[in-house]
Amino acid sequence: MKTMLAFARAIANAALVFEFSEDSQVDSDLAVQALEQMANDLQRLSTEDQHVLSETFMSLSSAYPYPPHAEFVSSLGTLLGLADEHRNITPTA
Repeated sequence: MKTMLAFARAIANAALVFEFSEDSQVDSDLAVQALEQMANDLQRLSTEDQHVLSETFMSLSSAYPYPPHAEFVSSLGTLLGLADEHRNITPTA
């Protein structure tokens, strides 16, 4: 589980940079493209791994003291299109 936590934290931190950086810091088109590619890659995980990663984002969010960051991390699974109980995603290995 420590591995998934480290994996989720790395993804969350990168996503936070892309989402919350000013245009003068990170090109907005590049940021959107990077987040879309991240989502595409993570959607290739098995449905079970997508669930675990989404749950890890939710539990990890409390470690972020700035409320907008915590809220963003909590919803990251949904924002990245990962499997949840309301979607039916066929796993691709």
